[in-house]
Amino acid sequence: MSEATTITTGFSGATFIQLWRTHSARMQQEWLATMHANIHLLQRRPGFRSMSLHTSLDGRNVLVYAQWESDDDLHAAADRPEVKAARTELDSHGEPDGTLFKVHSVYEPHRAPGGLLSIELIPERVTFVNLWILAAEEQQQKLLSAMIGDTAAIISKRGSRGMAYHTSFDGTRLVVYAQWDTLEAFDNAITNSAVALENRNTLARFGEPNANTYRLESVRLPIYRA
Repeated sequence: MSEATTITTGFSGATFIQLWRTHSARMQQEWLATMHANIHLLQRRPGFRSMSLHTSLDGRNVLVYAQWESDDDLHAAADRPEVKAARTELDSHGEPDGTLFKVHSVYEPHRAPGGLLSIELIPERVTFVNLWILAAEEQQQKLLSAMIGDTAAIISKRGSRGMAYHTSFDGTRLVVYAQWDTLEAFDNAITNSAVALENRNTLARFGEPNANTYRLESVRLPIYRA
């Protein structure tokens, strides 16, 4: 069963973002089948808030966006033997890269910073995610400042639903999570834009971008015991 959740500025818990490079559409579907068979192990754990599964349009990646009440709750769940076994199986279908983040800021069109993004199943909507791997911890704030400077221009484009920035606890990652009404709107505003290309080339001096466009596959909320 799929539900809906939100990304909000000021969320004080732990946000876990993980990219699995599955390398093929077949492996992507095998990964999803494994996750669907095991996700209840997390949904029943204390502190679980939500998990959203995203599949890349090119069939090569899966992205997990999960939120927990605290870092301790997440680690307690991850340390359980049955969860470790499920994680081993997931890793057999792809190469993982992920860590803990905090929501730094959320931007919506025509609103001041501090809004929210709704993660909900709308078939035509696409999600753009860029997971930056940074060369040094001090680059995180520099990259974030440079990106925020361009945010107003990006979210004013036709079809933008807004974007959220996430900074990793360890200072080595930065994730951009953005939503667009359609793939066509994203392509017109970003993919086919000479200005956007120039901005991407400028930002590349801060680290290694890992960008892709995704469809939201499902959203899972807690399962409460009777």
